[in-house]
Amino acid sequence: MFKIWLAGFLDADGSVGLSKRGKLDYQRRPEVEFYNCDARLLQSIIDVYGGKIVKRTYSNPKWNDSYSLRYEGDKALQICIDCHPYMRHSKKHQRAKLIAEEYKAVTPRNGRYTEEMLEKRRDLNRRVMDIQMRGAGAY
Repeated sequence: MFKIWLAGFLDADGSVGLSKRGKLDYQRRPEVEFYNCDARLLQSIIDVYGGKIVKRTYSNPKWNDSYSLRYEGDKALQICIDCHPYMRHSKKHQRAKLIAEEYKAVTPRNGRYTEEMLEKRRDLNRRVMDIQMRGAGAY
């Protein structure tokens, strides 16, 4: 039941993608981030996956404080695996599914890539990041 709730929360107040890591174009890793003005909701996620909430305050007194919770690497991959079957946001679902189903297959544990592996990794990076969340072609 928690995975279904988390998928809905990710659909509404989260992001899924591959964050840049290092200077090389293929060095991207899974990243999942949640945002909300109620830290208790984010605490529910921490209770299962761990992590740390970051508070963002604003100078305008009319604005609420907001909180974010970010996961990278294996934790983000696990969240994609757990949530993608239940996600409804078309673009986020597509990104999470690609990451969950293909990321490990194109990422060697020792970090040593053959040319063929590099090409597959670059292809996955391109397909995930080509799924636009904003602007023309997003919906």
